[in-house]
Amino acid sequence: MSMLKGVLLTRRLSFTGIVCRYFFFFFHFWITFLGLKEVLLRLIVN
Repeated sequence: MSMLKGVLLTRRLSFTGIVCRYFFFFFHFWITFLGLKEVLLRLIVN
């Protein structure tokens, strides 16, 4: 019983880890994109 619960918990954790990994990747990409856009705008303005 405890082994089954451990397997379910591990699967849930791995799924959460995958979701978090994609979320952080998207978040990092978005931050980088916004930063690049701001830098380009400043270069154009100056």
